[in-house]
Amino acid sequence: MFGSLNIVGAMASCDIPSNKVVVCIPNRLLINKQRILNGELKDLINSNYSLFDEKLYPSNEFNIFVVFLIYEKLKGESSFFFPYIQIIQENPYTMLDWCQ
Repeated sequence: MFGSLNIVGAMASCDIPSNKVVVCIPNRLLINKQRILNGELKDLINSNYSLFDEKLYPSNEFNIFVVFLIYEKLKGESSFFFPYIQIIQENPYTMLDWCQ
């Protein structure tokens, strides 16, 4: 935990120049709106689009993300994201706690 806010994270021990890559994450590990909308949930989301309409629900990206996580959780160990799902279930300090 860092600082008075008790935030879990990391900090640099020296100055990092602008545009310097410090972390590189392979695209296949990312969970984002485009990946979800073009993946296995595409038909479900498209056929229920009113539930994910950005005009009705400003937090629609979060809603899409939650549906994705529920879907992947139901797959159990066969989900590629099973290790991540295990972590977010056990650790209260995850991105699900972050505010936009």
